[in-house]
Amino acid sequence: MLFNFLKKLGFSCSSFFFIFFLCEGWARIPQADLQGNPVNNKAIQAPTSVSFTGQLSQVLSLMGEVHESIKKNQHEQFQTQVSNVIALLNRINVFRESQLTYHQRNYLARQLYTIKENLRLVMFGKNFQGQHMQMLSKVNKELIHISQMYSLHNEQPQQYSVYFCSQTDSAWIQKSNSKAYNPFQEGYRNCGQKIR
Repeated sequence: MLFNFLKKLGFSCSSFFFIFFLCEGWARIPQADLQGNPVNNKAIQAPTSVSFTGQLSQVLSLMGEVHESIKKNQHEQFQTQVSNVIALLNRINVFRESQLTYHQRNYLARQLYTIKENLRLVMFGKNFQGQHMQMLSKVNKELIHISQMYSLHNEQPQQYSVYFCSQTDSAWIQKSNSKAYNPFQEGYRNCGQKIR
């Protein structure tokens, strides 16, 4: 029936079989990703909770490096470290995390997206003052909140610590083995107590 219809449209018998085999062959081509690697849906598995929280802990450790570059007033190093944090955040796929509920995944994805966007703006600041530091303060508070939600201090307790300055209501992440240094307020550099 289809053959008769195509014949009325002017297709010859050989054209019909050519189109049929072309479509049949196309359907048998394995699906591939953008790099040309075959996609095997069974091979795609959600990462375990350990690797997921491990990735988040690495982000916090890198934020300790960001803090160190501010402390030493190394702007190029600061930009590199912030870029590294963004790259690591881009690799975290919360939607493959089977331990989280649907709403937890969406909430965390929104938090991580906000952190990345603020870090992108912070990275291009010309100095360690003003609005860029306010955004960095928000990033630190968001990451501290995430660390509390997922008990990340249990992952890498020696890599970073959380400090709080009650006089400026500032909280930040810095290396565990360094003296408290408040990066957000000029007159309160030494204000800060380790809270985790």
